[in-house]
Amino acid sequence: MGLKRVGKKPLSRVREGIFQTVDIGSGFGEYISRQAERFPHRRYAVVDPRYARTSGFGQIHLESEFKRLGIHMHPGTGASFFEEMARRGWKTHAINFDMPLGSEAELSRILDLAPHTLFPNGKIFVATERLTALDHFIKIAREKGFSVTERKSMPPAQARQRTAYSHRHSNNPQRPIRRLEITFGLKKAFPDKKQRQKR
Repeated sequence: MGLKRVGKKPLSRVREGIFQTVDIGSGFGEYISRQAERFPHRRYAVVDPRYARTSGFGQIHLESEFKRLGIHMHPGTGASFFEEMARRGWKTHAINFDMPLGSEAELSRILDLAPHTLFPNGKIFVATERLTALDHFIKIAREKGFSVTERKSMPPAQARQRTAYSHRHSNNPQRPIRRLEITFGLKKAFPDKKQRQKR
């Protein structure tokens, strides 16, 4: 399903609840803000429980900047936002899940909600420096019927280019970041073969 501009209005103003990417553990949202600047016709969401705990001028500025860019801001966990998405009928094409800000239980809940919140062939990108956690994520995703691919690790030099907040709160900023790509494939989205053939 392609994202297209409707008339002269940006998509973010026309199709509420259809996201290109939901970024979990966004911090100051540098990455998503850059994406929103580059692709104003797409809609993005930032999710971080720290938004609820932050106050003062910095928070006001952050909210103002997200609003200017048409970015939806959720001051809670990834699981709570995807539960809201399922209730409202919202969907996304991709999810960024940055560790250690997320948890195994949270990822498991998001995977459970994927049939209601993720478009077919949608992607969940997991990044973590916790090497043992990644193996557990692979097991969880495969047990739930998702396709899993381990992507090339992010070297320390590239890892330092992650968001400033994420880098400062990394347990070991010099450690390579391992990455997973979890796909909500057509077989999972449409268990019936006839349904898949119609796609």
